[in-house]
Amino acid sequence: MEFMTYSTAAENFERILNIVTQKLEKADYAGWDPFDGLNSNLFAATPLSAWPMARLAWTQAFKRMPLNLRFMALVPKTANPVTIALAAEIKRRQGDVVGALALIERLLSMATVSGDTTFGWGYPFAWQAKAFYVEKYEPNIIATAYALRELSNWKQVPAVQDAILRSCAYIAQNFSRHVSGKGYYIAYVRNSDAMVHNANLWGAHSLTIGGAMADNPAWLELAQDATQFSLAAQRQDGSWAYGEASHHQFTDGFHTGYVLEALHRMDRVFTNPAVKAHISSGLDYYLNNLVEADGTAKYYSNNRYPIDANAAAQAIITLDTLQLPKDYSDIALNVMKAAVQNLWLEKRSYFAYQRSRKFINAIEYPRWTQIWLALAMQIVIDMPVGNSQ
Repeated sequence: MEFMTYSTAAENFERILNIVTQKLEKADYAGWDPFDGLNSNLFAATPLSAWPMARLAWTQAFKRMPLNLRFMALVPKTANPVTIALAAEIKRRQGDVVGALALIERLLSMATVSGDTTFGWGYPFAWQAKAFYVEKYEPNIIATAYALRELSNWKQVPAVQDAILRSCAYIAQNFSRHVSGKGYYIAYVRNSDAMVHNANLWGAHSLTIGGAMADNPAWLELAQDATQFSLAAQRQDGSWAYGEASHHQFTDGFHTGYVLEALHRMDRVFTNPAVKAHISSGLDYYLNNLVEADGTAKYYSNNRYPIDANAAAQAIITLDTLQLPKDYSDIALNVMKAAVQNLWLEKRSYFAYQRSRKFINAIEYPRWTQIWLALAMQIVIDMPVGNSQ
């Protein structure tokens, strides 16, 4: 496969962005996902679909294999609410209000609603993790948080206000957990107590959006308690483990970026000097251990590979969100250049999923890969340093 050279990458950002966004729009933002293996009608027809270990193995096989067997396994293409939320953000950044509002309406229509209490966003596929199993469309914190992250920019729309408040009520009632001696945190999904730091903080951020809108002190207090839970878990070197479970003690790039972004967004509400110190320590760790000098965003702190589209995109989004000085804009530009060099498939007109030492996983994923890097590219284009290249 041929990749664009580092020196020509910056000149092609707008061209690549147009190609990616036009392809997404033509496909109605639908496609496959790294985690959609359990959508297989073939697998669902076997007794293995009732066995958690088989579901986990099947999910991981489809996630890791560079050969795409989804067509053979009868996995349908679907649209993900996270894709729609990020697409709306791109339209908003481009000044396309009509296009953005159309996507906001679609995002609202994708909410999982049941009775007067259930309101949130889930993935259009079931998924099995080591710690829990989640049914198709079951609301989870990440999908819900990214929906609210964009909806919070459209509070003037009455339906948006209602969605934010109903979602926050659902989170506060169903996702709050308490650990003796440590306090409260926000769980990833309703049916599990697994504590994952980025999910906890995105849940807390969601509650700050609703809490500020509704002047609800209980939601704001829960958000502050959950934030404190993760702040207390920050390691001395500034890093965070992915979660509290024994198999969640790794540190990776994009989840660290999520943590820093969520903390900064909440700090704009709480303005706590202690939070700023935690962000500063975390950012130092992030830049020194998870972004290399050539701009490559690392997947794990101890391994450059796999080079992953989401890790690169989140590095840029994090740096932009934290509103750092020009030097950090230069880092974001280098990260985008490296992502194009490593992952852009010119002849296929899309970004590869991952690049390892020995092979390329070139499967096209709208949510994990295309929309994230499209948003990151729009951010870099909007940066003064990006426009000057």
